[in-house]
Amino acid sequence: MGICRFHHFRFFCVLIAFFSIWGFVPAPFVFAQKTVNLYFLDPSDTHLTAETRQIPEAERIEQSARAILEALLTGPRKGLVRAIPEGLSLRTLFFTEEKIAYVDFQKSPDSRMERGVLSEWLAVYSIVNSLVLNIPEIESVQILIDGREVTTLSGHIDLTDPVKANMLLVR
Repeated sequence: MGICRFHHFRFFCVLIAFFSIWGFVPAPFVFAQKTVNLYFLDPSDTHLTAETRQIPEAERIEQSARAILEALLTGPRKGLVRAIPEGLSLRTLFFTEEKIAYVDFQKSPDSRMERGVLSEWLAVYSIVNSLVLNIPEIESVQILIDGREVTTLSGHIDLTDPVKANMLLVR
């Protein structure tokens, strides 16, 4: 038995050496990527601007939606500004047959949600536009905080009904 294993190991080493010499070493497995537009604040805080990103191609919309939301929460890579208030983190999300995405955020005790009307408006549409405009199976988004429906994020924008995308805020 020991000699047989040794010969298999030796054969395997020779095979690797042969493929290495001739350039046939297989490349590491690369996952398919999907291009999405994430909507962040412009530096003047007056409108949303798309930042193109690559996320892993997913079989289920939950996976794509989670990747988009996590990227939004992480923030932009170039000169844009995170629109979602600090102190919010993604708790869970689920979808209905009516093409509504329910996005549940957890609010940390030290989060500061006091924002003006425009800031709140842009935060909501950063989330909504990023999901609706990238995932065809989603037509509107219902935002939840700590597992509960909320009437507003910080007192200005009505969130009692699911929200549809709004391209008027994008430049």
